[in-house]
Amino acid sequence: MNLENLPKIDEVLSSLYSRLKLQRKVEYIPLNQAANRVLAEDMLSKNTLPVVRSSKLDGVAVNFSDFQENYPERKIWEKDIDYCLADTGDDFNPKFDTVIPIENITFLKDGNIKLSPDFILNKYSGVNKSGSHLKSQELLIKKDTLLNFFHLNLMASGGYNALPVYEKPIVTYIPTGNELIYPSISPSRGENIESNGIMVRNLIEQWGARLITYPICKDIRANLNSILDEALFFSDIVLINGGSSKGSEDFNTKIIEDKSSFFQHRVKVAPGFPIGIGIIDNKPVINLPGPPIATFAAMHWCVKNLINYYLKVNNPLKNIAYGELATDLKTPEKIDLYLLLRIDILQNKLVVRPFSNKERHAEKMHLCNAITRVPAGSNLRKGDSIKFEWI
Repeated sequence: MNLENLPKIDEVLSSLYSRLKLQRKVEYIPLNQAANRVLAEDMLSKNTLPVVRSSKLDGVAVNFSDFQENYPERKIWEKDIDYCLADTGDDFNPKFDTVIPIENITFLKDGNIKLSPDFILNKYSGVNKSGSHLKSQELLIKKDTLLNFFHLNLMASGGYNALPVYEKPIVTYIPTGNELIYPSISPSRGENIESNGIMVRNLIEQWGARLITYPICKDIRANLNSILDEALFFSDIVLINGGSSKGSEDFNTKIIEDKSSFFQHRVKVAPGFPIGIGIIDNKPVINLPGPPIATFAAMHWCVKNLINYYLKVNNPLKNIAYGELATDLKTPEKIDLYLLLRIDILQNKLVVRPFSNKERHAEKMHLCNAITRVPAGSNLRKGDSIKFEWI
């Protein structure tokens, strides 16, 4: 096959985005469940805080005009006449306008108070003005924001206990293959464990979508066809695992292609080179390659980006870091390479160790803590800086 004619990852994603006509749905959920969800509307504050004013700190509230003469000496201080106690965030007696920090005050046994001799008092110091924290109708958070704990704190202050967010897309996963059995069964000759499903579930939920998993589907074309039709009815994205290559029982690619308004078989990246991608009834259908690392690579560059597109998530720097290569690294001339990495900290440096074909599968899966995609034709040297993503 001529690799020159195959599209790159960015080209495939661009083709998908330009053809998908999404109608995102909105739901209201409790504020305490809104972390890591995407806000569907601009949110304006319902509240003005403080309502009138409040103390910035723990201390004693006084009237600044009393300090214009004989400062800082004072006659006997009478509580609620010459001063009152003020707590952080609380309102206090309106006759007072300035708060002295508690650290600058000594409470005497006779009930009097004494100020630190070096303390300088300014009018209105220690006081939050009305609306200094929030004002009614002030913009709190913009639409399409991925919500974090600071956002939820702000929304609570703004008077909200429920928020409008985009509904999570429904992703359906269909494992296929005559050789597949469930993890609870000991494999016999010619059988293999369906282990990708648990990985797919964790990734889909981590990326903010809902997953529905079908039972293992054997390589019977009519069955595969009807199951795909059923899954398309209620799903936003359909994933079919296996049958993406040219084996005698690899029907999935052809089934997807026959139903698709857009179809791309094979992409210029490895592992996962024989991925199949179609659009059927305005829904992406992804034929994931079967080997676990190839499945992960396709999930990462294709499915993750589709979910982000549905949810309007754009956070390209999340979990991204740079480290120093521990060895030379050369990639093929015509195809990008996904690599599993082990990142170690040595002498306050992040050292990046790509796994090779020499390590056993178990060792890679056990020790891998990061990934990277290296462009085709790269020729990196030991000690070079390389970008990676923590997993």
